[in-house]
Amino acid sequence: MKILMTGASGFIGQQLIKRFSGMENMQIAVLTRNANSKNNYKKNQIAEYKWDVDQNFIDDSSMDGVDVIIHLAGEPVFDGRWTRNKKDKIYKSRVNGTKLLVEAINQRPTKNIRLISTSAIGYYASNQADEITEISGPGCDFLAKVCIDWEEQAMRHPKTCIVRTGMVLGNEGGALKKMRTPFELGLGGPLGEGKQYMSWIHIDDLVEIYCWLINHDDQMGVFNAVAPTPVTNYEFTKVLGKFLKRPTILRVPVSILKKVLGEQSSLLLNSQKVVPKRLLDEGFIFKAKDINDCLRQLLIGF
Repeated sequence: MKILMTGASGFIGQQLIKRFSGMENMQIAVLTRNANSKNNYKKNQIAEYKWDVDQNFIDDSSMDGVDVIIHLAGEPVFDGRWTRNKKDKIYKSRVNGTKLLVEAINQRPTKNIRLISTSAIGYYASNQADEITEISGPGCDFLAKVCIDWEEQAMRHPKTCIVRTGMVLGNEGGALKKMRTPFELGLGGPLGEGKQYMSWIHIDDLVEIYCWLINHDDQMGVFNAVAPTPVTNYEFTKVLGKFLKRPTILRVPVSILKKVLGEQSSLLLNSQKVVPKRLLDEGFIFKAKDINDCLRQLLIGF
């Protein structure tokens, strides 16, 4: 099997490459803006092909013999304040990048390539107390607009899976790596009242979801990539403080978060109780089913 990846240099992409590199009969290639630059791809026998979303360019030969494309590329959402320019980059990197990729796929003589395109649970409306499944409706804020248009481009290819990902927890990147420093300094605490739900997933489970989708080529459509048990921000904070052996007394006022982060504060304050209904219905087994299991594995090692 040959897999072509975008966003391979990111946290999730690097974990997927590690997983695929240990699998027999698996060939990996990547789309990158800096093809042939000094990196580990060639050392790991990973072919590189150039693409540039801003220039609307993609190397057509990159798709020769490809069975599955895993599309992860996009401007980081958490890095930097949401200025008008930043929001423009977030939107265009996802929507225009997906459009470019799908047009290249659909121009092939045969359209047998499967597309597994990442998205985010930011698609859904926030502040809902009820469980959110794959058929729940979208929100109307900036991130929801990004996800709606992003997914619309991906679904222009008939053989597409959409992976709506929650907060990814791992030691080498993602949300947990950013959280550890303030918590270890004793500055961790609930955000606002802490009642907002957080839908999370262990990085190992996310990697296995991609592997599962690759191996189940009859599966199409939307999948929520979150653990079965979302928790409130208060619950998450207390568990993280317990394993880091740090106090979690200081609450962070909503007014401070909004003043410091502006519109970006919605990432921390919106409540989304998302569950992976389709994966559970299909029999997918999560290794980290609750937040205690997840943080114990990551922070303690068992």
